Amino acid sequence: YIQVLKLNPTVKFKILAFPDTDKDKQANNELTKARAEALKELFVKKGIKAERINVESSDSTDPKNPPPSGKAAKGKRYTGTNYLVLTSF
Repeated sequence: YIQVLKLNPTVKFKILAFPDTDKDKQANNELTKARAEALKELFVKKGIKAERINVESSDSTDPKNPPPSGKAAKGKRYTGTNYLVLTSF
């Protein structure tokens, strides 16, 4: 992603982050905001200008990729998804 974004300096995008569970909406907002901000920091550290990046957090799990309903294998854990959404070219 970094290389593609460097080759396309006019592209702007947002980082959309979803939490692991739907249990605590306030905690979810804090978690997803921190995840999105951490990804933004990584992109900036790798040479993508901060002005090109917006972050958006959610307080509920991803409706397109929800947590599994069955029990996960030992040591496996669902982690909320993150998306890069192009906002302008």
